[in-house]
Amino acid sequence: HPQTLQSPAMATTTAPQRQALMAPSVAAVSTAPAAGDLAVRALSSGLAAGAAECMTLPTDVAKVRLQVQRIGPEGPQYKGLFDCASKIVAQEGPASLWKGLAPALVRQVN
Repeated sequence: HPQTLQSPAMATTTAPQRQALMAPSVAAVSTAPAAGDLAVRALSSGLAAGAAECMTLPTDVAKVRLQVQRIGPEGPQYKGLFDCASKIVAQEGPASLWKGLAPALVRQVN
């Protein structure tokens, strides 16, 4: 049978002491978060989801406009994502890049 390596502390302990040292602690086994910790996690995740939605919505608005653009005899309405976003800002104002923010934030809650 192969010889196992032991630390000096383990060599001088009895079998019950070794079992106690090697057994997982109760704190390591318990996975249920405390009530306050759960509230902090819920608030943190909600704020993170809202911030992510606010940062990505302008790109999403421009993407949707590119997808539904009219292609006339002179070609497509937009040349690309940045052209689309700049034309939206020029024609409708910067706030129009965040059109639909309220429904987008509600979607994050679901």
